[in-house]
Formats: sequence, structure tokens, C-alpha cells
Amino acid sequence: MKKQILLTLIIVIAGIKLSAQFYPDWTEPVEITDSLSVNSNPNVLLFYDMYGDDLFCFYEKKHSEESPSQIWYRNVYTMEPEQQVFGNDTVEYRNPQCISYNPYSGARYFVIFESNQTGNYEIYGVEFFPDGSFGLPFNLTNTPSNENSLFINQSPDWGTTCWKTEDELLVASLSPSGDTLQFDDIYTIDGNNSFDPVCSSGYYVFYGKIFNDSSQIWFSHFDYQTNQWSEPDTVYTMGNNIHLSAGSHMFVLDDYSICWENNGHVIGYDAILNEIIPVNFQGITVCFEPTFHAYDMITSEHFFPSIFSFCSGEGDNREVFVSDYYGPECRNLSNNNFYDSNPMLCNGRDHHWYHNVINIWQTHKNGNVVLSMSQLSLLLGDIPENYKGNSEILLKAFPLPFKNRLTIEYFLDNEEEIMLGLYSMSGQAIVRMFEANHTRGWNTFKFDVEKYSLKSGVYYVVLKQGQKQNAVKVVVAK
Repeated sequence: MKKQILLTLIIVIAGIKLSAQFYPDWTEPVEITDSLSVNSNPNVLLFYDMYGDDLFCFYEKKHSEESPSQIWYRNVYTMEPEQQVFGNDTVEYRNPQCISYNPYSGARYFVIFESNQTGNYEIYGVEFFPDGSFGLPFNLTNTPSNENSLFINQSPDWGTTCWKTEDELLVASLSPSGDTLQFDDIYTIDGNNSFDPVCSSGYYVFYGKIFNDSSQIWFSHFDYQTNQWSEPDTVYTMGNNIHLSAGSHMFVLDDYSICWENNGHVIGYDAILNEIIPVNFQGITVCFEPTFHAYDMITSEHFFPSIFSFCSGEGDNREVFVSDYYGPECRNLSNNNFYDSNPMLCNGRDHHWYHNVINIWQTHKNGNVVLSMSQLSLLLGDIPENYKGNSEILLKAFPLPFKNRLTIEYFLDNEEEIMLGLYSMSGQAIVRMFEANHTRGWNTFKFDVEKYSLKSGVYYVVLKQGQKQNAVKVVVAK
């Protein structure tokens, strides 16, 4: 059934001609955790809501190198204070992974993690509700082995999960069962020399394997005719291959691609085409910890374009870089003269024709580790000049959150006078930006925060034109 659904989705998307336009710059990086603890291993959960999606980042937090790891989270769009999910003085809670089911109708959201609360490390889960509360934790495994390296493919509803024990690499489907989740049909893929497994939405498991004293990339795929996983086989055997990444994808059409680090270089692999793709970047001689985000669409200039992110630098000065496509051009995103590591690209909140990509990475400074983020927006498709809104005006504000300058874009179907303003959460007018006639079509306004004494917090940008209006929530983070 899942295969049939995927094929139907491919047919539908293939019939749509999309064009894409990148904004020239990523947003200024914003720290999303405190700087007095060690924060690592982020994973994101996108809440789908008819009034605007929220993006929650779950991560490990240690208050010292010796203390047990805890699991915390934060809404990185509203920037409400960090919240602890699990943690105490004796038990480790680590490696949070997120999965959603039925995201557009009766959505359910879960956080899966590893913990040694019963002695050895097992896999647990907990349901996360839209009001920010959690259900009761539940156990997903109960074995004498230590479970580790948990990875969940984030394509909604698929729930493909892989993980390791001391002796085995396992894969299973994770599905709802009443108030909890359960693993269906657990398969053993390989033995104890494997590491860092990642999986696609139901078809492939990729992993590293120590073989003949070298670190190689291997895979197994699910055969629907035999209803079995294939015998493990090699993807790439030359050199030292580490930091395997399944990246992230706008849709599920192309999540058969991976990339990894090979002796300081980036190599990509497309399982459908069985093609190895060396990836080079202009002016960069050494790359570490690569990952990517694939747009899975047809554009006017590129087929399945991807953004890559990776680290580069020497010693204690290692920065996060990003590229726009598979091409050679890239830019320094973190640019902070600290040791940055583990960039992660993920889907952000979409708005009308805009698709957003979030980059979250770790910054090592003053003996602690801070999580930072930046955002890039992509305009999908050509918006018709004769677009007529029923009650709303197309309105977008970015970056989110922002420090100094907010860019506001809006689409008008006539030249009637408009009013643009900034309001508090209680509806109080804070700043009236202007009242004027603007041209039909797309318009842009730059709001300079430094001219006003705005405190950090949540506000609304409101645009009115005649009987039509729209509002978007924005966050000031100073």
C-alpha cells in the first residue's frame, strides 16, 4: 500500500511544473540554547496547523561533562524558554528522534529516545501534544542488550526505524497502537561491525561497516516481491568513510540519497540510479560532517536541487558552510571563529508558496556547546498576476526569529491603500509602519528594529487593504 501511495504522489507531483527562487542570504544565526551547558544531538518536530506551523527542536543537554544527559526542547519560531522533557541525577536520556502521523488530519506527534532507566539502554517513546504537554512514556524494546544509534526516517506516517545493539543492526516499522507506538516485523540487517545506520521511507538502510580494517558504506533494501530485506552489499569501499547522512527532503520522492565524509571530502550516492557523486566546493579543500536538503521538485533550472551543509577549517576554528546546489559555490554561514560541528538541515514552516529550510549546528565555546540556527526561504512556483484572495492578502515576514531587520513581503491584487503595522500579542499597536498606495503584485518592505525600543518577544505583523487583511507571527530575539 505504501508503495502505491508513493507512486501516486510521484505521478501527481510530476505533472506540476514548478520554478524556484532562492533568497540571496541565509538569516543571521540565532542561538537557541543557553551557553552554560553542553547541548547536542538536535532533532526537529514540525507541527502542522491551519493557522501556521510550529517547529520544535528536541536535543540533549548536560549541565557538565560528567552529569547525565537530559532531553530538552524549544519552539524555535516563538523562542519561548527551553523546557526539560526528561532528566534526573542518575539516568541518561539521549538521542531524541521525532515522528508524526496523519500530519494534516488528526495529527499525532511522538518523541522516541534511548535511556538506561532500567539498567541497560532501551528505546522509549512519549506522545507530544499541540498544547506542549506530554503523555506517559512507554517502552519499545526490552532486551538484555544496550540499544544505541537510533535513527527514524521523518517522512510522515512511514515510521521506518533502524538502530544497533552490541551484536546486531536492526530495522523495523514504527506504527501507532492505541496510546503508544509499537515496532512491527523487526529484521536483523547485519552484525556488530556496523555503525551509524540511516534509513529511507521503507526501502533502504545505509550504514557504515568496519571491514578489512577500513570504514566502508553498506546497504540493504526491502524487496516487496519476497517480503524480505536483501543481503547486505557495498556502496563504497575506498578510503575512510564516516559521518553518513540521509539528509532531509521536502517530499518523500527522493529519499534514496545519502552523503558522507571520505578523507576530508564529500561523496553522495543515489540508490535509484546506483550513482556515486563526488561533491566539490569552490575554495574548500577539506570538508567534515556533510549533510544535505533535497527539494524533490522540477524547477526551471535544476532537477532535484539540493543544499549541502558541512564544516571546514583547522584547529579550534571550524565553521559551518552551505551551498545552494550540488554546484561548487558555498558560503560561510556561522562565521564566528569558534569550533562548529554537526550541521543538520531540516524542513521549516511553509507559508503559501514559500518553503523554508532550517540549519541547526553545535558551537563549542568557553567549555560548553550551544545550538545555533539559521533559515533559508524558497519561493515555489510562479504566483499568478491575477491572483485574487478571498479574505486574505498574501503576507510573509522573515527571518524568524530576527534581531535587527525584518523583511516583509506581500502580494496585492490592486493598488488600493494599505496599512502595515506591528502589534503586541494582546492586540496593542506598537509600530505603524506606513499607510500608502503600493503597486499591484509583489512588494517588499524592510523593517529596521533598531529604530524602535522593541523588547524580545512575540509580535504580529498586520497588513490591511480595504476589507481584506492578514497577520503573521514574528519573534524578536535580541
